[in-house]
Amino acid sequence: MKASDTVMGRERMLEIRKHVFADNPGTIVTIQENTAMEQAEISFKAGMREVIEWVKNNITIPYPVGSVGYKRWQSQLKKWGDG
Repeated sequence: MKASDTVMGRERMLEIRKHVFADNPGTIVTIQENTAMEQAEISFKAGMREVIEWVKNNITIPYPVGSVGYKRWQSQLKKWGDG
């Protein structure tokens, strides 16, 4: 994973500012709150991807390919966004 995968891009930060100013002109706190919330989500998802990758590389799933357990595991990976 690259460091750039864990932070919000400048373009997205500018989009948040435009959106917030359109709804509430002059609201600096709202911009900071929205930016912080979105950055937290990006960081959380990046951390989750790291954990999923570690599990995939270090833990053997005890289900044969095609079994119900294996299908559930694949389904869960898709839910986490790594399928």
